[in-house]
Formats: sequence, C-alpha cells, structure tokens
Amino acid sequence: MSNLNLKRKLDSSNEIDSVPSRSQILNDKLSRRPDRHQLVEQGILHDSQCAPSLQHAEHALKRARLADQLNNRLVNRPGPLDLIQHNILHIDTKEHPNLEQAIQGGQIPFNTTSLYHRPLIFHEYTGSPLSSKPKVTKIDSLSSSSNAHQIRLAQQQLLLELTSNKQEEQQSSSLSSLSLLHKKTLEQMTLVELRDLCKQYQIPSSHINKTKLIERIKQVQYKNNDNDDNDDDCCSSCL
Repeated sequence: MSNLNLKRKLDSSNEIDSVPSRSQILNDKLSRRPDRHQLVEQGILHDSQCAPSLQHAEHALKRARLADQLNNRLVNRPGPLDLIQHNILHIDTKEHPNLEQAIQGGQIPFNTTSLYHRPLIFHEYTGSPLSSKPKVTKIDSLSSSSNAHQIRLAQQQLLLELTSNKQEEQQSSSLSSLSLLHKKTLEQMTLVELRDLCKQYQIPSSHINKTKLIERIKQVQYKNNDNDDNDDDCCSSCL
C-alpha cells in the first residue's frame, strides 16, 4: 500500500510539472506571433511608411466618404411607385386587381426618383498634421437641394389617390347592387341574396330555409319602420 501511495504522489507531481505556467504560455504566443509582412497581407496593417497622423487623416477621409455614400443612397432611395414598377413592392390583388399591372405597364405616368440626384460633395482635410483627431469638412459642389424627397411624397400621394379611388368604385358598385336587391321583392330574391340582406340587418341566416328568412327580414323591416314613425311623431310634437 505504501508503495502505491508513493507512485501516485510521484505521478501527480509529474503532471503538475508538465502543466505550462502563464509566463510560458505568453512566451509561446509571442514566439508564434505573425510579423509585419503577414499582418499587411491579411489586411490588418497598411503597407505604408507615412506618419501616423497622415494615416489617421486617410482613415477619416475614407469614413467621411463612406458616410456620404450611405447618405446619398438614403436621400435617393426609390419611392413606392418605383418599387411597384420594378416588382419589389406589391399591391393587394384582391382589392386592386389591375392597379399593379397598370403601374408596371406605364399606363400611370409619374416622376421617378432616379431622375434627380444629390449634388456632389467633396471632403477636405483641415486638421493639422500633428493632430490626433483629424477634422474633415464637406464642400457642396451645388447649392440647390435634391427634389427626391418631394418626388417620393408625390408618389405616395398618387398611390393613396389610386387606392382610394378603387375603394370608392368598389363601394359604389356594392351600393348599386344593394339598391337593385331592394327593388326586388323578398319573394323574388334568391336564397343567396336573402342571406346577404340578413347580414346587413345582422340576422342569423345559417341552416334556415327561404320562407323563414323572409319572415325574419319582414319583422326587422317592420320594427325599423315603426321606429322611424315614432321618431317623426316626436319631432312633430317638439315643433
């Protein structure tokens, strides 16, 4: 037993000695770190012998140019009709079946945002060479502002008008069909027409035959006529 314990202690001490220390790990990482040439090839460092201040100025100009490109894309982003024309944005075909085809086919004229572009902007470095935070100023090439925002608003207004006109046409057609239904007598109406009329009066119409539907509709109409007569009598008495 004593010999076994000694062997275990020796094995554990050897395992502790085999574990590298923190300093050994750091020295190993430092010995395996890449040199400057590898960092340049990987794009981490720039292959330039310029001063750090000039490198900071170059980075500031690149960031300003990138920000201006993003702003330019945001300002000149397409409007809703442009997106519909290029089959990116879609309209509900159930409510407006032919509107999307009319826009894509050029039957509805409108101004596109691609006709107007933002004026060019130049960037100028105005900081001192020794400054740690270089300054970049923007110089507008043209003083006139872009009309892309106004074009997008005009497209939105036109789209609202087109959709509202379609809705008004559908409402007028439904009202005309309702007027034709009211001109018919209840006995002349079909079962489908009677059920549509029950929906207007909020009458349950499921699993009911035609004669019972007619009776229920007549009862509701009779009550509505009585209420109208009572209202007229009240108004005449007040006068």
